[in-house]
Amino acid sequence: METKNTIKIFTSKVGENRNEKRIWLESKRLENSCFRAGTEITVKAAANKIVIKAGAVNNFLGSKLGISKIHSRRGKPLLDLNNKEISKSMKNIDMVTICVDGDTITIEPSIKDISKGGYRKAQDMSMVDFFSGGGLISEAMRQAKFNPIMAIERDPQAILNYEANFPNTTVYETDILDLDFTRLPKKPTLAVAGVPCTHHSNCRPDLKKKRKKEMGLSEGNEALLIVHALVTAFDFMQPQTILIEEVESFENSVSELYLTQLLGAMGWKVIDKKILKGADFNSMQNRNRYCLVMSKNPNFQLKIKTNAKLQMNVLEDILEVPSSKRKWLNEDNSKTIAYFKRAQEKNKKIGRGFKMQAYLPSDTSVNTISGGYAKRRITDSVLHNNNNEFSFFTDRELARLFGLPDNFRLVGSYTTNCRLIGQGVLVDIFSEVGNQIMTALKVS
Repeated sequence: METKNTIKIFTSKVGENRNEKRIWLESKRLENSCFRAGTEITVKAAANKIVIKAGAVNNFLGSKLGISKIHSRRGKPLLDLNNKEISKSMKNIDMVTICVDGDTITIEPSIKDISKGGYRKAQDMSMVDFFSGGGLISEAMRQAKFNPIMAIERDPQAILNYEANFPNTTVYETDILDLDFTRLPKKPTLAVAGVPCTHHSNCRPDLKKKRKKEMGLSEGNEALLIVHALVTAFDFMQPQTILIEEVESFENSVSELYLTQLLGAMGWKVIDKKILKGADFNSMQNRNRYCLVMSKNPNFQLKIKTNAKLQMNVLEDILEVPSSKRKWLNEDNSKTIAYFKRAQEKNKKIGRGFKMQAYLPSDTSVNTISGGYAKRRITDSVLHNNNNEFSFFTDRELARLFGLPDNFRLVGSYTTNCRLIGQGVLVDIFSEVGNQIMTALKVS
């Protein structure tokens, strides 16, 4: 039976149905595993542990539960564990960690007591990616010869794209506030995190309120909860080097101060921090990004060079559909363009600066592209020609504007792909930063 090497880990709340404990595994969580609809399975339960294996070998518990195979829902796999035996195994358990590894699914209580051990051993030049998204910064670090061994992300659509590009990386699907530290690798070479500057967690509101009260945080400081959870994970893992990337406004914010003070108290020193500007690197996007490097190694020295010039291209070079063959839009054949034109004139009359960001194929860069590009907003970057016609970028063209290679897969819809790309980093710039970190690590 074909299996996948990737270990997929996620946390899940234990539900209840007919006064019995219930654990539900649906198609997205079983996707790309050998547990397809109709697969025969063996289910074994003990105190605080459930093991499910592909294959009907000695399936005494599976028969007892009425579960002998993976069910089908609209043609997709579904496993619904809901029985007295499950209630007995998961007595007094509210959250579980589910690990899908090859032909085995293991379900255990989500343990946050870091004294329990059970961590994974890291490899040389290993990298762990927190808030990994669709995999852009992992791709940048992979180009710099780092080895992504684990990604932590809670967005299922982002995870699907990540897994498509990193089939041998452990993917841990969880909210950062529900992270089970015992699943994290010890002492990776590099830990990378794009700390969310907005409310990232979809954790239960009652739990968030309780944790904020315990930490003395106000209702408006939810971002600090995420920073605190991330720092706690770093403290457990003890990575050699930490790389933080965020939006430009993260610099000098309360979150940055909280992050650096906590890590500083634990022994990590700020090695360097910069605002990386696309224009300084000849990037095809005028996008600025905050970058912070910290380390415990007293011999680690790094000053991020921002004058590393990339190869300069024009927009025509990255077009999936050449300008001569594109479908160009104008006020007559596009309601969107007609609306943009009207809105632009209205904004001009009332003194507002919102206008179309239009670029010729001969231009070398565009304005910052965000995750909402598919929403078609007036301030989004578009192509235009000399006939006053316009064209939106395809998702592959956006990927190229972010420095992604063409072999980087985009597996979602146009809207999803635009969101995952727009939320990411400029891969070509952070690949250069990764190269500089790699050189400094070898010297130290």
